Amino acid sequence: MAIKLSGGKAAAAKSASKPGRDAVKPLPVIGELPVARQYLVLGTLLLLLVAVAGILVVLDYREGTYGASYVSTAADMRMLTQRIPKATQGGLSGNAQAFRQLQESRDQFVAALTLLIQGGEIEGRRIPPSPDAVQPLLDTLSREWEKTEHNLTLILPQQKNLAGLGAAARSLNNNNPALLDLTEKVQALKAQAGAPPRELAAAGQLVTLTQRMARSAATLLGSEEAEPESAAQMTRDAEAFGTVLASLRRAGDTPGVLSPRETEIQARLSELERVYRDYQGAASAILTNLAPLAAAKNAAQRVVDDSETLLAATGRGLRAATGGALEELHRPCRAGAAGRRCDLGDGAGLRQ
Repeated sequence: MAIKLSGGKAAAAKSASKPGRDAVKPLPVIGELPVARQYLVLGTLLLLLVAVAGILVVLDYREGTYGASYVSTAADMRMLTQRIPKATQGGLSGNAQAFRQLQESRDQFVAALTLLIQGGEIEGRRIPPSPDAVQPLLDTLSREWEKTEHNLTLILPQQKNLAGLGAAARSLNNNNPALLDLTEKVQALKAQAGAPPRELAAAGQLVTLTQRMARSAATLLGSEEAEPESAAQMTRDAEAFGTVLASLRRAGDTPGVLSPRETEIQARLSELERVYRDYQGAASAILTNLAPLAAAKNAAQRVVDDSETLLAATGRGLRAATGGALEELHRPCRAGAAGRRCDLGDGAGLRQ
């Protein structure tokens, strides 16, 4: 009986110890290695995972940096597509600051477009070219820019001529009121002196010619395109003015002592002749440079006409180049807690 109990206890102990051994399973692959070796392998794997995570963080940071650079470049280009037409219009008047802004804007746009197509450095960081899938859109943008670039090459070299024309225009604007005032005074003095009808008619003609020259000059300098008809009319009127003025001077050159009124008339005519010479010099400067003025004005008008198309192409190409990062800038106006975002065409966003 004692032997049976002893055998039962041994069997029970054996069956109790067996589940414990089955519960502790070795690690896959490295389970047969010594424990120290297993710790070494696990530590190495942990270091590798940390290194991979670090690399992924760095790559993600780089991609975020590239995206920020693309967005910054896109914003600059959208702004430049609107600044260039404005500076072009200012340059037509001979404004040196407008020409400087036009040259800078042109150079900045070219640099930004090159950066997106070929990659390059921006703020000390080097960014890669845009993805291959985006390059066709950027090629389209390049073709649109070539039109504006061509027109700018017709305007920028004319800075000196346009500056001279601007000075001539200011001279015309300053002299026209003086011409009109003097011609009206001569007409009034002739009427008071009882001058012959022929001289009164000539004095009245001077007034009419002065008004017509002022209109022609304003049309020639203020229109968006060159006006050959206005130039021809101003030339004819200026020549006729000189002829009539000379005839009035000859009519007053009678021998003998002049009356006080005739003396005043001759003084007014002399002053009128001086102002007319200044006016004629300014008008001659404009008419002599009419061809470059016409070319510059026509080119400037094309720049303005193409600006919206360029803005749209910039919006499409750059929205794709940034992988949709600019999508929010292209949504229609909508109200929200953060304000009101509006779409300015196909390439510019504004938060109000």
